[in-house]
Amino acid sequence: MERVGMMNNSSNGQSLWHSSSQSPKTPTTMLDRALSSRRPHSDADLPDSGESGTDESKTKRPHVYLLASNFVSRIGHQWLPCLIIALLFLVLLFLTSLAFHSSSFVCVSRFDPAARIGFFGFDGLESDFGALGVPWCRSKHGKEVEWTSKDLLKALEEFVPIYETRPIKNNMHGMGFDHSFGLWFMARWLKPELMIESGAFKGHSTWVMRQAMPDTPIISLTPRHPEKYLKKGPAYVDGNCTYFAGKDFVDFGSVDWKNVLKKHGVKDLNRVLVFFDDHQNELKRIKQALKAGFQHLIFEDNYDTGTGDHYSLRQICDQSYIKGGGHSCFKDSDEARIRSNRKKFWEKAVDTEELCGPGETWWGVRGEMRDDFNHSNTQISYNQHFQNSRYVESILDVYWELPPVAGPSLTHQSRYDPARSTPPVVADGRRRLFQRIGLGRLDKSVFNGYTQMYWKILSSSVFMVVGTMAERWTNTALLVIDMQNDFIEEGSVTQVKGGKAIVPNVIRVVELARQRGVLVVWDKRFLLSVLKVVREHDPQGRDVEIFRRHHYRSEKVGPVVKGTLGSKLVDGLNIREEEDYKIVKTRFSAFFGTHLHSFLQTSGFTKLVIAGVQTPNCIRQTVFDAVELDYPDVTVIVDATAAATPEIHTANILDMRNIGVKTPTLHEWSEEFA
Repeated sequence: MERVGMMNNSSNGQSLWHSSSQSPKTPTTMLDRALSSRRPHSDADLPDSGESGTDESKTKRPHVYLLASNFVSRIGHQWLPCLIIALLFLVLLFLTSLAFHSSSFVCVSRFDPAARIGFFGFDGLESDFGALGVPWCRSKHGKEVEWTSKDLLKALEEFVPIYETRPIKNNMHGMGFDHSFGLWFMARWLKPELMIESGAFKGHSTWVMRQAMPDTPIISLTPRHPEKYLKKGPAYVDGNCTYFAGKDFVDFGSVDWKNVLKKHGVKDLNRVLVFFDDHQNELKRIKQALKAGFQHLIFEDNYDTGTGDHYSLRQICDQSYIKGGGHSCFKDSDEARIRSNRKKFWEKAVDTEELCGPGETWWGVRGEMRDDFNHSNTQISYNQHFQNSRYVESILDVYWELPPVAGPSLTHQSRYDPARSTPPVVADGRRRLFQRIGLGRLDKSVFNGYTQMYWKILSSSVFMVVGTMAERWTNTALLVIDMQNDFIEEGSVTQVKGGKAIVPNVIRVVELARQRGVLVVWDKRFLLSVLKVVREHDPQGRDVEIFRRHHYRSEKVGPVVKGTLGSKLVDGLNIREEEDYKIVKTRFSAFFGTHLHSFLQTSGFTKLVIAGVQTPNCIRQTVFDAVELDYPDVTVIVDATAAATPEIHTANILDMRNIGVKTPTLHEWSEEFA
């Protein structure tokens, strides 16, 4: 996996983006290695920096086995009665738990975290982070953040004394310590040339960004100017900040960003950091940022499903196909029981009755897409909710949720539910570390504002400049089907006889699609997209059509097995990771068993151009499915597709033409393209 981070323009000459091979350090414990399992590392495996010189023998507790050995030696011959009593006590404890929590044993998987934490009834434990699932938005290429848990811990120690100098000591209804630290840490690490905030309230977030970047200009969009709050109490107004506030207020989505950025001398949008704390529908804000060309976004309130006053990215990504996502609305389920019990411990815990609306809808807040501080509520269907998730996945390069700074036994917070959160930077029980880095000096009320702040990067490929293109090519996707060695090269049992001859034409089709800055499929503003549709099969052929499975029963590797040379694209064709999109299929149609249709629909693509092999099978099936799915404009390039014989090819092209499919030659298509 590629690990990415942001850069600065300082004298060290680092680039803005770099891979792990370019990083000056190769950490052994990456925070984001655990992101794939939605459970980041805590600091439990980290030494307390600054204490390495102490004599551990004076402070370290004896091992348990030594204590047990000493105890046994003291009781001597009396060990047998003690052992019997201990065993009887354990049996009594087990029977008591069975009597009061018998529902835990009904149809519960041993891998179910809810069953594990509920076995002895400890549903309110403070250390069960992530036990009810942490939905982690999936990115296109699996990129991860560069910083580690050690970086977070070190920065936390540095930030505490800075936070103690804040001008607004009691930031009621504003950011608490956790999110203040997160914003400061990310802004300082990313080192942007310009920072934009939507929603400033009394100016605390402006102050935090200023501490991270003392000389970087800030643009603040907020309905009420922070100076208005100075009449009633503390507030912060920044001298190097351009305010769109009060009578000059303009909503983020209505700003003429091209002119604003030009006035600030910003040319590289990759050097702009946008911070949202305006309680607006986050899907709406993401689309507005995408339209403006911004990539680096931080959202302060990433409300969990069933909570909050706006539709959040966590709600969007809370899907059953994503690890840690999805819910049950059955009132007698183990999840319902555990959620109900957790309400006794955590203010923001949500039980099934609160979570699920009419018809057992659980997405958003009872199936609502909330907006504008809960002043606008729109009911959405699960299908819409699902398509929103697919859309986010298609444009997302990096997603990272800020963990809580410390466990609840240390901070005494009682709002967020740890079972729906990632492990904290300072784990529960590490009180000495908590005190050493200065967190113990802070009032406990500042830790009650955690709502899963997150940072995301939108795909850089979406923002390339597109020249003037013919309107007829807008919203068009090119599908290149099965142009793999096992279907093209001689000697393969699945070779398409006419496939070799069309390779140059298919290469030319892709070149035409990419000329003038042709982009991937993420935004309907762009001309054309290139999708590579390929087959990749299980080595045993368990996912292949029945009539082909005999090819996988011998010692020889079967056709297009994932990772083999036969599954690679033919020479001359390559997938550009930052521009193209890859669909893996196991049947003839590119739509069968894949998310191609939802991907095209949510990205706004309605016109399809198809090339590849072979005409009577994968080409034909994909084309007919596209017509059945009501794509209004489907084109098959006749000399960039092929079959075993010219007769078979011609007959199938005629069938497709008869159902309204366009069938130009490469020359005719390129002339129209020009």
